Amino acid sequence: MRLRFPNKFIRPKKLKFNFNGQHLSGLEGDTVFSALSAANILGFREDRKGNKRGAFCGMGACQDCLVSINGGVPERACMAKLKDESEIASVDYKVKVKNTFKEIDCREKQLYKTDVMIIGGGPAGLTVADELKHSGIKVMIVDERPDLGGQYFKQPSGASPLFRTLNVDKQFKSGANLIKRVKLSNTKIICSVSVIGAKKKEGSFEVYCTHKNGQIIISCTSLFLASGSYEVPYPFSGWDLPGVFTTGAVQGLVRSHNVSPGENIVVAGSGPLNLQVAAELTRGGARVVCLVEAAKVLSIKTIFASIGMLLLAPQLFLTGIKNIFYLLLKGVNFHLNSKIINASGKESIKEVKVVQNDDPEQYKIYETDILCLGYEYKGSHELASILGAKTEYSSDKKSIVWLDKNYQTSIKNLFLIGDAGIFRGAHLSIFEAKVAARSIIDDQTFQSYWEMFDYFRQMFFQKNLKQVFSNSIDYLSLCKNTTVICRCESITFERLYSELNKESIDLGVIKRETRAGMGRCQGRYCQKLLTDIINLKNPNRINKFERFASQFPIKPVPIDSLAQEHTDWKGYKPVPVKSLKRIVTQDPRFNTFKTNITFDVVIIGGGIIGASVAYFLRNHGLDIAIIEAGTFNSQASGANAGSMHAQILSFDYELGKTNKHSNVAQAVYLQNAGIKLWKKLQKEHNLNLELEFHGGLMVAETEFEMQKLTEKTELEKDLGLKSKIISPKEALDICPNLSRNLIGASFCEEEGKINPLIATTELIKAASNKKLKSMYQESVNLIQKTSTGYKIKTSKRNIESPIIVNASGGWSSEIASHLSISIPIKSAPQQMVVTEACEKIINPLLAHAGRHLTMKQSSNGNIIIGGGWNADYDIQSERTQTLHSSIEGNLWVARKVIPCISSLNILRSWGAVGVTIDGAPVIGDIESCPNFYFAVGANGYTMGPE
Repeated sequence: MRLRFPNKFIRPKKLKFNFNGQHLSGLEGDTVFSALSAANILGFREDRKGNKRGAFCGMGACQDCLVSINGGVPERACMAKLKDESEIASVDYKVKVKNTFKEIDCREKQLYKTDVMIIGGGPAGLTVADELKHSGIKVMIVDERPDLGGQYFKQPSGASPLFRTLNVDKQFKSGANLIKRVKLSNTKIICSVSVIGAKKKEGSFEVYCTHKNGQIIISCTSLFLASGSYEVPYPFSGWDLPGVFTTGAVQGLVRSHNVSPGENIVVAGSGPLNLQVAAELTRGGARVVCLVEAAKVLSIKTIFASIGMLLLAPQLFLTGIKNIFYLLLKGVNFHLNSKIINASGKESIKEVKVVQNDDPEQYKIYETDILCLGYEYKGSHELASILGAKTEYSSDKKSIVWLDKNYQTSIKNLFLIGDAGIFRGAHLSIFEAKVAARSIIDDQTFQSYWEMFDYFRQMFFQKNLKQVFSNSIDYLSLCKNTTVICRCESITFERLYSELNKESIDLGVIKRETRAGMGRCQGRYCQKLLTDIINLKNPNRINKFERFASQFPIKPVPIDSLAQEHTDWKGYKPVPVKSLKRIVTQDPRFNTFKTNITFDVVIIGGGIIGASVAYFLRNHGLDIAIIEAGTFNSQASGANAGSMHAQILSFDYELGKTNKHSNVAQAVYLQNAGIKLWKKLQKEHNLNLELEFHGGLMVAETEFEMQKLTEKTELEKDLGLKSKIISPKEALDICPNLSRNLIGASFCEEEGKINPLIATTELIKAASNKKLKSMYQESVNLIQKTSTGYKIKTSKRNIESPIIVNASGGWSSEIASHLSISIPIKSAPQQMVVTEACEKIINPLLAHAGRHLTMKQSSNGNIIIGGGWNADYDIQSERTQTLHSSIEGNLWVARKVIPCISSLNILRSWGAVGVTIDGAPVIGDIESCPNFYFAVGANGYTMGPE
């Protein structure tokens, strides 16, 4: 509904549009989100389980409001401006792919160079630009919103009567003045741009951005991250229903677009923003049914804190008091020390249950159209994480980025300011921005005593405010088995809790085995919830605070925007890596650090090959230990693309040189034996491996590639594979979405795919018995040869064993070096890309005869794109880093083969430390170190069981 204000104004132009075939109208200045909300359309898409979903955060973080405009790539309704005569369609969990066989040209790539780049056009970002406007420094601001202002200074749009009258409050006016000053300066401003990644270069940063026409790459000397924060409510049954919004989402609708998404509203949470939004809704004609405040508010501590607030900022304090009395006069019900424990409705919210004083008997049920949730905020500092900035944990158990007195991170010239760091409100964000900006000019923190006084006044005001609204909700006790924890993937509390029956649990394990955190929001809304659930089940865990590793892109981005052609190379590119070293400490669970433990066999490496060795030794009565520096399946195996390779990969085959006696050809026998074993294992143990075999297509675009395919296929036939050359028409019969520009292909019947996220774990479960000891988060620090075998010193204990199996993949050479063994195994970090889930478009495993490419569609619907494009490795953080150029090139080749993926977004990329060997795997022991066995292969997942 459109809110009613008493002012007279010139009505903005009406815009017509269609939504899912329904004829609707909006106003000039509307976003798609505000226009749909004004039309009372709240549930406009379906989630993974077919339930109705609608918008949630209103600021682009949750990705719940996806729409397709005029048949385009899914985009966020809260960020997209409404245009006249638009055809808008909802985007369900599985995207309907736009059928096209036409190859799309490379989008433009704009390159900019500036002294200072500011990411975020809110109070903090605008203040930095304002401070630097007379310094002679070149400044650039980029923001993903169509207009400057951020959430706090967001200006009224043309759809709001406030836009055309003088009835604007101080917040609007101060924001408008700041925006005007920045626009009149020499600051370059680029809006409607998504920042998706960044990289450190010598003395500078390179920041990657996308927009509708392609990419923008900006090189800068100093980088200011002013990307703000987003609200993170707690979960309860029904919090994922349409009509449940964050308070910030509704505030944006009210202040910028004069819209309330419903007539009857419940506002719940904690803090003054809830009061402000409730008052604004009421003044506009909506009915606020009740306001639910989690804090007690009325106590001796809060009374003293309130007095402090009054003395420090009387105007702000009295505005809050004024809002309270106004709402009471309007008949709004107030509930203190209360919380929402349930929201119900079929296709949208209809009623909520409010409990007071943690007493289940003291509850009230309210009918409502809308529920606003405003609790705590999380800073958007993913770029700082990607760039490697040092993090720490605050006293309230939150992961924060370490900052010096000038708000500079551990990386020189990288600043994190405002709510992107620690949420303390707009006033302190402005002060932080001034301090940071001045540090690169003259290092003068304050320019006057009044400014210093004002800073400390605001600081103490915020401390008192936090005291007044302090609350501690044990939200996990409110979760039912069916409560959704991961909104994107519809993963419930019951599913997560059932996975926590193993000691080696962490966020990575939960993510791989349940898909929690794999959705479009990239874990923003479930990360803290997952960590809290893990700690609930395992209260004695050593590392209680965790977060997902940020990856490129930090937000979903269209394939079309990124795809660029890059040259290929032969094979994999080796990059040195470093062993995961754990701190040498005595584990409190084992009083054995000085005492040797003896095992019959020690397996080093908890990936697929290590798990397979343990499985096949399980019935021999041996005491076996698996030592893993991380958690099981956490390195190359768990980050694998899941291809079941039977045929020879294109870059392993040399025309006229590769024959049946070569190492590459001999590995074919092991690969196919491995495939047969995978099938047998799945059948014998009824394992859930998502193992599918629809054959493998290797396509060709040139006559040279066809010649290579023809010769390679003949060799594969000699090796016993069911390979054959097929025509373009036959290839299209197998995969109808192939490009029409391909001139032929080969088809290998034996090839298929597996889900590597769960297959290794399933095999470890099958191998488990009382004789198997799993040692995770434990690095091998020393190996010594003895007369009876070997001594192993780990970060937790000393071990003796007559037999060691080195199954540590890319780290195998380093493990072998403890015994002065040199082997031709090199680490080769490789990367993969995954799209959002879509309808079925690919059945076989796809590869290219002349380019690096593997491509398949998972049972969940995501397209996984790989093929050996190289990643980088950061020695300091001990983790792989994806390369922007590799992602561009990989997507280019993939789009050439299946053009219709152009209508998809990629969700994330990741790297894995694979291996490169001279053709064949390394298996067996050597004469100088008997019973020290190697089990390492380049296609380790396929041949793992063999």
